[in-house]
Amino acid sequence: MQGGRNTGRPNMPQQRNEVRHSFDVTAVMKEKFRDQDLKNWSAMGILEVGEKLAQEMKEKRVTTSQIRKFIDELQRVRSSKNLDLEQVKLTKIRLIYAVGRAERGPAEALRNFEQAFSYALNHLRDKQDFTNLVRFVETVVAYHRYLGGSDK
Repeated sequence: MQGGRNTGRPNMPQQRNEVRHSFDVTAVMKEKFRDQDLKNWSAMGILEVGEKLAQEMKEKRVTTSQIRKFIDELQRVRSSKNLDLEQVKLTKIRLIYAVGRAERGPAEALRNFEQAFSYALNHLRDKQDFTNLVRFVETVVAYHRYLGGSDK
């Protein structure tokens, strides 16, 4: 019902990005990384969280093209001569855009990826941290591909 009358439509979220989370990403990130700077994140932790996020992205039918502009922007910042941490933080805009454009299932998985990325950004302090941030994102994308995630 909307405005007191029955519209005949199922009760759907008001906006596309109002989705339920299938797991508590922030809790998983805190458990694995204990609020450490990115440079101190363990390789096993990055692999475990990356695989979990990628599995969800595959199950929710996220395509690599849905996150391509975000990945391209991160690579552009990575290849620049002088690392600007504020510019790194602005790459999140591309990811937020992907979440907003996605349909309900993929939006849920992308929102979890965005929350994990935001958690990582909150622990970004220097170039070594940035290196692990890129490794984290590359891990998610690589597992997504490995697990059979769609390219289209």
